[in-house]
Amino acid sequence: MQSHEVELKDRLIHTFLYYANLCKFENKVICKDEFKTTELYYHNFEKSVRKIAYALKETYPNILPPQNSEPVLVGVKCRSKLQTLISEFAILALGGTFVPLSFNEPEALQLYKIQESGVSLILTDHSISKSQQKTGLFCDITKFKPSIFFISEQEIYVQAKNDLAYVLFTSGSTREHPLGVMRTRSGLYLQMTRNYRNDLNISDKSVLLNLAVMTHDQAIVDCFGALLNGAAICLYDPHDLNVDDLHQFMRKYAVSIYSSTPHIFSIVFDHIPYKDYFPRLKVVTTGGEETLIEHVALYQKSCPDECDFFNGYGLTEDSWIASEKITKQTDLTQYHAIPFGQATESMITRLVECREEEDDEESEKVYELCVSSDTLSPGYFHNDEETNIAFFYRKWPSILSNR
Repeated sequence: MQSHEVELKDRLIHTFLYYANLCKFENKVICKDEFKTTELYYHNFEKSVRKIAYALKETYPNILPPQNSEPVLVGVKCRSKLQTLISEFAILALGGTFVPLSFNEPEALQLYKIQESGVSLILTDHSISKSQQKTGLFCDITKFKPSIFFISEQEIYVQAKNDLAYVLFTSGSTREHPLGVMRTRSGLYLQMTRNYRNDLNISDKSVLLNLAVMTHDQAIVDCFGALLNGAAICLYDPHDLNVDDLHQFMRKYAVSIYSSTPHIFSIVFDHIPYKDYFPRLKVVTTGGEETLIEHVALYQKSCPDECDFFNGYGLTEDSWIASEKITKQTDLTQYHAIPFGQATESMITRLVECREEEDDEESEKVYELCVSSDTLSPGYFHNDEETNIAFFYRKWPSILSNR
């Protein structure tokens, strides 16, 4: 099947398969957790995806039916980042929708997310408790037999009628209960292979470092941004972060694109012995919290001369909407604060003034950021009320906006 014959929503899997075949002896998926480091070439990673997909298809034929045009949600609650990523691609390959779930949240919050999403199954990579067994939802993917590695891709990958790639819950920091944000396959594909790739100049020569937890939007950006563009991805578990160990990991695998929050960036780069300590580093990007001038000053001090800095800005509803590029030559005295930068390709942004009280002329002006794009979330899963509040139609080139 040629790429121009594949529907946009199915190119996510098609592109993944293309690079799995192209990079058989080159790029890898590398995972460093608290116990070991695992390296998988792309084609072996794809075989692992195929193994899980086939086992799910055989074991749970009614949970992920290829003919189902309605979203079928499957939770992923693995300790290993590698197993998480394999499981997510396996669910997508079968036409399903994945829901990242966390180990480190209160049990009540985990239960809320499970109930709100209505997941049919939860994939895990460790033994489960008796109470979890009673739910009938949990499945230990490490128990699947290895003999099914050799099933052909034609027997596994389906053309997805369902365009919903994943449902990711917000942090819940601004409201009592988090919202399940829907992201489409077509939106994810476009954003990763166009906006994110073009801004950071990602190619099959790139090596991306992932530090974000797998239930955070940045982890999806890191992982799918790498695998859909043929780059290597280094999954590093930051639990009890050992900076010296991370430095050696970055040097060993020649990381070229570093991604984290500004706070973690400061911890990692605060004691770099010299600016070419990471000689292959080409891009540093930070997001998830405010980037300060002191963070950018640290970049200029600690990174190679050919490395650029991007202050990335995104929403759970639209992962990469703007970025501010800063170089080693940028005069930081021009900034009172680091802006979130220019809107990415196909993105339209507006600042809209709003007031709590319409007639309060003396109140301080408050603005909402409105964005419109072809990669934007279609709304919140099973929550029309919140969707109608946050999303509205405008006479802009794109059909949907978020405020």
